[in-house]
Formats: sequence, C-alpha cells, structure tokens
Amino acid sequence: MRAPLILSVLVLLLAGCDMRGPELPGRINATEEVAPPQREVRPADFAIQPCSRSATSICLFARAGGKRLLFGAPAGVGNELSSAELARLDGLFLYSLRPEDIEGLDEVRNLSWQAGRPGPLSVSGPSGTSTVIDGLNRAYEVSDALIFVEDGAPAGGFDAALLETGHEVVEDAVVFYTGDLKVKASVGMNDRLSYRVDYRDVDENWHTLVIQPCGAPDIARNDIAVDVSRVDIACIDGEFGGSWPFKGTQFLHMDGG
Repeated sequence: MRAPLILSVLVLLLAGCDMRGPELPGRINATEEVAPPQREVRPADFAIQPCSRSATSICLFARAGGKRLLFGAPAGVGNELSSAELARLDGLFLYSLRPEDIEGLDEVRNLSWQAGRPGPLSVSGPSGTSTVIDGLNRAYEVSDALIFVEDGAPAGGFDAALLETGHEVVEDAVVFYTGDLKVKASVGMNDRLSYRVDYRDVDENWHTLVIQPCGAPDIARNDIAVDVSRVDIACIDGEFGGSWPFKGTQFLHMDGG
C-alpha cells in the first residue's frame, strides 16, 4: 500500500515545481519574434518590398514619387501583393521570358483587372515580350467575356483587362520616365535584363536602385556625383549574399527623414 502512496506524492511534488514561473497575462515566449511596425510608404518616399519568397527569383514592388512599379512576375506574386496594390500598378518590367520570370504574369493581369485597374497595364521586357503579351491576351478572351457578363464589369471596363507592350528592349534604353522617376534597362549577351531605377526627391537629390538577376548584365555606376543613396539587389557569381531575399519594406528615401 505504501509504494502507490509514495509514487502519488512524488508526482504531485514534480507537478508543482514548474520552473517557468506563473503564466502572466501578455507574457511572450522568449523564442517568439515580434515584427517591428512598418511605417506607411508616403507618395514622396522611395521604397521597395519583396513579392517573392524564392532565393533565386527576384520580385520587387517599388514605390517612388507616387508611382508603383513591379519588377519580375514569378509564380505566386498574386499571393504576395494585395489586389488593391496590383490594380494601381503603373508598369511591369520583366527580366526575361523564362518560366521562372513570367509564370505569375497571368496572376498580375487577371487580379489587377478584377480589382479595378483603370486601363491596360504596360509591360516591358526583352525581345519577344510583345508575342507573349499578345498570346496571353488571346488566351483569356473567353474568360474575360464571361467575367464581364456573369460577374459584372470591373471598374476599368472590358478593355482594361489587357496587357500592352510598353518597351521591347533590344538595346540599353530608358523604359519609364516621369521627370523625377527613371527606369533604364540594360541588355546583355543573353535574353536577361537588368534595371536601374533613379528617383529624384523634393530636394533634387537622386537615389538609385539596381536590380541585377543572376545571368543579367552588370550596370555601371554612372553619375556617381549625384548618387545620394544606392541599393543593389545584385547577383554575384550566382549568389545574392545578404541583399536578397529580404523581408518587409526597405526605404531608399523617406520624405522628411
């Protein structure tokens, strides 16, 4: 009779020896990470955020001077950016026509249209981009019509579903320009493009973003005298190092600080 009694007492003693201490309201386990609050991106800021979780497929959503630009269209991009942001895109820029760089193109097309994109979305990319764009638009002709009839017309109307070719890049060229925001594409020996994004803030200072996927051409550091800040998302010898991937929003310039 004594053995079961002794065992029961030991179990009760061990249960009472909880070395963690009392569970307090609001207590956070030491291993949990709390994401720091992100400041809202203002129209005069220059900021980028990732839209891909892949270590090799770059996708960047850039906001500068009130414009919204998307670089890359990998699969799953529609899950990384809200439909509202996609609907407000001012341009889409492809690195190549390889599957890993364009598999999300139809996601961007269809989600942004149904979310209220007001007109055709301009897409720039390497030689052959117009053929891809035309083929994708034709592939969705029936689907567009059914959505328009059965679900009602999205805000931009039927023609707003379309993608259109902005620039088919065959040599180094400026593919987007608003005066304070400029995007230049660089062409290499293969079908891949690199991009340089320059933004002039309200104080007339320039800030630069370089996007160079693996296999894409190097971009020279031109106009070094006017570079106030510069961020490189660049592949070197097949590796991105600490520049990609990253989380959250990265500011190249904050208006007022």
